[in-house]
Amino acid sequence: MRIQELLETPIPSADTDDLAQIHSPDARTIGHGQEAQVIKNKSNPNVFKITGIESELKNFGYMQYVLLSRKYSGVNPYFPKVVSIKQTPQGEPGRVAYIVQMEQLDGSGTLTREERIPLAQRLFYGEDLEEILAYEKKGHSVFEYKIEKAVNAGPTRAAKFVKDRQFLQAINLIHLVKKNTGATIDMHDANYMIRRGDQGPQVVLTDPIAN
Repeated sequence: MRIQELLETPIPSADTDDLAQIHSPDARTIGHGQEAQVIKNKSNPNVFKITGIESELKNFGYMQYVLLSRKYSGVNPYFPKVVSIKQTPQGEPGRVAYIVQMEQLDGSGTLTREERIPLAQRLFYGEDLEEILAYEKKGHSVFEYKIEKAVNAGPTRAAKFVKDRQFLQAINLIHLVKKNTGATIDMHDANYMIRRGDQGPQVVLTDPIAN
């Protein structure tokens, strides 16, 4: 997979409906991270992420991750589902902000003990899984730390304690963006979220990259 191919795909300009939803009285800010502000319009089941102003997409690690998410979310559940990506001019020529519409998810802190244990058993193995289960018995959680550890480790080292192949694929692509842009890994419990569905809770890596 060549990231260059994703960068060459034209990103359309935001239309009046996008801007109206963002600036509507029904819209409110529900989150603000290092790379994007999160806006929720109560008439829309999704959320909008508004990035900071950039001129060079080839150096913008976070947006490269968003482009990867749009490509892979249909086959890898660790990526957020991206509905649309638009851009809007900001100030001097060539500088834009990106408007990303994506699925709304639950915070990582909403996981219950009953959900964490089978999720940990699906993701991890060996001493790391044993440590998670031992802490759960004491009423504590280190699940969040293990997610952070796995993403930071990179695919080769993570394969020593991560057994979910799709999780490893996501980690590999995150580190590909890091290598391609010089961005940093920014993985902690506020930068992954939970998708709930018929198959149980799913970890979604929403914001693992920072410029």
